Amino acid sequence: MTVWPRVLFVVIAIGVTVLSLLPAETTPPTFGVSDKLLHVTTYFALALVAAHAFAGSGGWWRLALPIIALGALLEGAQALVPGRYPEVADIVANALGVVFAMAAYHLIGRWLRDRRAE
Repeated sequence: MTVWPRVLFVVIAIGVTVLSLLPAETTPPTFGVSDKLLHVTTYFALALVAAHAFAGSGGWWRLALPIIALGALLEGAQALVPGRYPEVADIVANALGVVFAMAAYHLIGRWLRDRRAE
């Protein structure tokens, strides 16, 4: 595997970190998209790229737990950012995105293996 999936993971992780810690008045517009949906999809993308980039690095939980911890840490750090407030519901949305991504990666991998076996 090339290094590019890991580079993409780092770029997305940095982007998530920066966007999570921007003051409220400088955050980009959401165009009416639900805050929780944004959390789920952002962490889904981050975890899906991680699953691909670090495939074979152990169980899914070895990838999922650090990403969930990152989401919780960033959410907690928002207490220090002007106009931002940590929410437990956001931590749950982040974790759901990670779990959904790990499940999707596993199911897609299984489907592809089954198709090759045919």
